[in-house]
Amino acid sequence: MSIHTIQVSETVYLRISERAARLQITPEQLIERLLTTNLLTFVEDTREFFEPMPPAHSEVALAAVRRLTTCFAGVSIPDLEATLADPLLTLANADMDQFLQ
Repeated sequence: MSIHTIQVSETVYLRISERAARLQITPEQLIERLLTTNLLTFVEDTREFFEPMPPAHSEVALAAVRRLTTCFAGVSIPDLEATLADPLLTLANADMDQFLQ
């Protein structure tokens, strides 16, 4: 059996090490377990639990919009314009995976 080396960030290595320690196995054994399980089959099997998105303008979609509108109808945010103009809000909504690559 050949062994290969991969590079991961320090954060990833620490998370793998912590999880392996909790399971009382080595980080290598944890990675092997993660990669040898058929995750794609797992994802495909769980798709049945997700309800399909109703078509736009259907009764179901309109009812959902009415429920959300009712939930947030009485909400007021003080100084809304300044909050929306905050540059940190843009950063908070950014796709962090894009920056980590």
